[in-house]
Amino acid sequence: MRQNNVLQSSSKSRSNKEKALTVSDAVIIEPFVMKVFFNNHQYRIIDFRPFFNTLKGDYKKYNTPTAFKKFIIKNGELWWGKNADIQLHPIDIYYNSLLHPLHDEFAEDLITL
Repeated sequence: MRQNNVLQSSSKSRSNKEKALTVSDAVIIEPFVMKVFFNNHQYRIIDFRPFFNTLKGDYKKYNTPTAFKKFIIKNGELWWGKNADIQLHPIDIYYNSLLHPLHDEFAEDLITL
């Protein structure tokens, strides 16, 4: 008889894993106020003015209603600028912690909903 030397993975399939929180859509309600939708079927209405008022140097150019409207959603985050000059992590948006971010780049995989 042959012995089966194939190891089977003990991890759950991707469909059973909890999904990391991402931004799925966003709509501007008024200058610097946005309704942000997430992949967990929740939404938040966020006033981004306090965060954008803290921008300095080259980033200050995004603190205008015209520049604010030019956001895109990429990789589940809100981005401004051709080179993603400003990237807002979905966890920070969800908990409205933009001035004191909650996420940690090294622990992002641990934050799931």
